[in-house]
Amino acid sequence: RLTDDVAALVAGRISRLSEPARKLLERFACLDTPADHATLGLIGGTTPESVASSIEEAATAGLVVPSTGGHRFAHDRVSEAAYALVPPDRREASHLDIARRLHAAHGPSVEGEAVFAVVGQYNRALRLVETSEERRAVAALELSAARRARSTTAYASALSYASTGSQLLAGDHAPHDPALSFALGLLQAECRLLTGEVAAAERQLAAMAEAETGPVDRAAVTCLQIDLYTLLDRSDLGVGVALRYLASVGIHWSAHPSRDHLDDEYGRFHREIVAHRIERFAELPHMSDPAVQATMDVLTRMQVPAMFSDENLGGMVLARMANLSVAHGNGHGSCFAYGWLAGFAGAHLGDADSARKL
Repeated sequence: RLTDDVAALVAGRISRLSEPARKLLERFACLDTPADHATLGLIGGTTPESVASSIEEAATAGLVVPSTGGHRFAHDRVSEAAYALVPPDRREASHLDIARRLHAAHGPSVEGEAVFAVVGQYNRALRLVETSEERRAVAALELSAARRARSTTAYASALSYASTGSQLLAGDHAPHDPALSFALGLLQAECRLLTGEVAAAERQLAAMAEAETGPVDRAAVTCLQIDLYTLLDRSDLGVGVALRYLASVGIHWSAHPSRDHLDDEYGRFHREIVAHRIERFAELPHMSDPAVQATMDVLTRMQVPAMFSDENLGGMVLARMANLSVAHGNGHGSCFAYGWLAGFAGAHLGDADSARKL
């Protein structure tokens, strides 16, 4: 009964406001976040003077209070009462209009925390987002929001944004954007893994691994698969997906190579050490070939399950990373390869002299 009385009191205060003030509070309630005068004018399509007058009127009635950089509703009940003024059959259209206004104001690439406000409005009106162009644009915003949420370890939220983005690109009349679709799918799989949905992540990655993509995208999928199988303590499966990727780029290895294969791979690098100053490795150019860097990424992820699975294979991974660095320049993983290869060469290959140089 007390709750009903409070709601009636708040509704009564709102009803006594002028029409411009009531309309502004309706839009403010749809926004559902503190806002400054400029934002309220933008979403309400009104002048700064009108916003200032309406906010002053609402503040005098005790409905809004100052907040950092703007105003907020005095209580959730006030926000709920203002939102209730919006007819249910017009709410989605109101959210879509606000989303479009915010999106247009920020430009195609919405930066920083603002992306959550824009995406939040779109997500309450997705049914009305119909054109391919707008669906693609909103899906791109969902990806931006997902990446920003992931960067703050909000993995469940990131998964939700990425899943919504994928839904916008699905269906018979959906926009065709393979790169965006892949990025959303990969982020979904990663967040599923990070939120404990391991089986779902495994299924999604397996499906993505079968798709026709380039080496860089295949490498990204393979790296996540290796992480997943390492987490499950299945080094054999991690090695398996890594070897399949390597075969696709022309590196045909066995899961259990012979010592001769290891000596051949390491021998190439050893000849470089003998022929040149060790300082040369620090002076190598930056690795600029994305496909080679992608292979380095897979080898880096592969090294741990490979070493647990087969010593010769683990050594070959390190040696190939070093050889790729010599041939194509230093990149992500090069320092890792040099450091670990030094220890491996001294302990397992009897090459203590090269180990000391490295």
